[in-house]
Amino acid sequence: MQDLPIDPVLPELCEKLAATGALVLEAPPGAGKTTRVPIAIHQAGLSRGGEVWVAEPRRLAARMAAGRVASELGEPLGRQIGYRVRFEEVAGPSTKVFYATEGVLVRRLLSDPKLRGIGAVVLDEFHERHLDTDLLLALLWRLKQTSRPDLALLVMSATLDAEPVAAFLGGCSRVRSEGRMFAVDIEHLPTPDDRPLEKQVVSAVKQLLRAEPDGDI
Repeated sequence: MQDLPIDPVLPELCEKLAATGALVLEAPPGAGKTTRVPIAIHQAGLSRGGEVWVAEPRRLAARMAAGRVASELGEPLGRQIGYRVRFEEVAGPSTKVFYATEGVLVRRLLSDPKLRGIGAVVLDEFHERHLDTDLLLALLWRLKQTSRPDLALLVMSATLDAEPVAAFLGGCSRVRSEGRMFAVDIEHLPTPDDRPLEKQVVSAVKQLLRAEPDGDI
């Protein structure tokens, strides 16, 4: 597999997560945290033979991340790596790492409050802070403090100041990855006009194509 900036901190991450059971990871976009960290947790045995669930804010992110990890492992999607989103699931009897939307994991908690069969949960892109994101953090932490002290809990974020989250999780350890695979620039269009949003998006894409004729979107 291609080396990614997150790789050097994976041993430290697994060691601290094994020691404390809860951890906050700060890593910029492009570091590789979404694809490399969950499988590292599984391979290190931190899920104690159970499944690793990765909560993503959007369906597309869950599907694409699962497909990428399966590709890096050289196996078909649905074998060791799978995903679950609303109305769609790709998994098999040997699947151990599930990428799922936050809503799916919330519903799993409601139907099975003890998360039987799940040994580790990763909250990805926590800086986006949706309602489901905060709800999951609260429910998972309460579960870990009560009937599931063995549950490994990892919060990952690209931009979030980790101190408040680490404090909420009982003052847990933090790990930071400084590197990123590619530079990321954020640009904003001028003040939106009165046209429908989809037409403004089309204009933005055309503008990008004129400025950057090579490469992919």
